[in-house]
Amino acid sequence: MPAGIIVRDAANNVVVDNSTFLGRHIGSVVIGFGTGTITDDRFLLGIPWAVPLLEGPSLINANSTISGHVDIMQYLTSPTVNFSGNTLIWQRAPSGQPSWWGTPTCTLLYGIS
Repeated sequence: MPAGIIVRDAANNVVVDNSTFLGRHIGSVVIGFGTGTITDDRFLLGIPWAVPLLEGPSLINANSTISGHVDIMQYLTSPTVNFSGNTLIWQRAPSGQPSWWGTPTCTLLYGIS
């Protein structure tokens, strides 16, 4: 008899089965500009992944006055992410935003598949 898992919704549609690609979230870190690393032996248990979440509204200093429209999206930069063994390595370059803006917030989610 075959073995496996099948998860169905209320309408009896298959939501998860043996062919579903699932991942496990291990953690997250808020990063600025520059280079950083996270070492975690759980990266060795599967295929590691990382997803950056860029948070644009935090770019503008609440105490500043800006006239006209400012396209803040041009200043959001994603990090470059690599994995080496049990280590996640990221690098994020500044994007040329005005110096009176803070560092654009980026939360890096990471895990394994």
